[in-house]
Amino acid sequence: MPPIAAPRRSPPAAAPTAPPDWFATLPTDLQADKTLANFKGKGVDELAKSLVNAQKLIGTDKVAKPQPGWGEKEWGEFYDVVGRPKDASEYQLPEKLPEGVNITPESAKSFFEKAREMGLTKRQAAAVVEFHAQQVAEASKSFVGQQEKMLTEAKGELERRFGTAFNERMGLAKEALRFAGSDADREALLGNPLIANNPAIIELLANVGKAVASDVIIGKGSGYKPGHTPSEAQAEIESLRGDKEFMAAWINAHHPGHKAAVDRMDELYRLTANRR
Repeated sequence: MPPIAAPRRSPPAAAPTAPPDWFATLPTDLQADKTLANFKGKGVDELAKSLVNAQKLIGTDKVAKPQPGWGEKEWGEFYDVVGRPKDASEYQLPEKLPEGVNITPESAKSFFEKAREMGLTKRQAAAVVEFHAQQVAEASKSFVGQQEKMLTEAKGELERRFGTAFNERMGLAKEALRFAGSDADREALLGNPLIANNPAIIELLANVGKAVASDVIIGKGSGYKPGHTPSEAQAEIESLRGDKEFMAAWINAHHPGHKAAVDRMDELYRLTANRR
């Protein structure tokens, strides 16, 4: 019987060889380059991606990053690159400003000249104007609201002080002011809300007007007697209570002056209670 042949074995597969180090194949001067040095130890695919990205940026305008040591020349060039107009006249105001806010041509010209000096673009300058205008509008609205509140509070306080004599005393205050000082002085006083809306000052003027309400000053006649305010009515009540003759007439129903005394006292009490 013939001998049985031993099975043939395949030679062992060769171990995979590492890809060549492409960076090591570069000339020494390129290996020393800072840009390529970043790719040392990396695959060629990383270098290829970087090359593609760099290629996409070719032709795109570049803007230098501001540096601490820049002078006027460098800053000027930077402002021009990022969009500063060649002339201040190229700036424009926003199409719509808040109601009540007006910007004169002189003010706009002055601001735009400064805006160009600062390197603002058209868009930036318009945004600054719009923001400032909005701030002015809000401040104005707040001021008007405060003025209206002051007027309301001042009128309420004067109505409390003057009672039914409110209209008369306000007229006397105006008359007194009309004879005091020049037109410019009166306008300055009335234009100052701390004075024009101050109940104490208005009451003072009304008292002055009441004191000088004669033919010569205000023309109401020497017999003119202004109406009582609540405080004046209360003061007269206290005075009459200390008047023995009046109290005798007021208390005694058979006294000839009883009706007049009662009517007077009733009127005074009405004035103290009847506040506007």
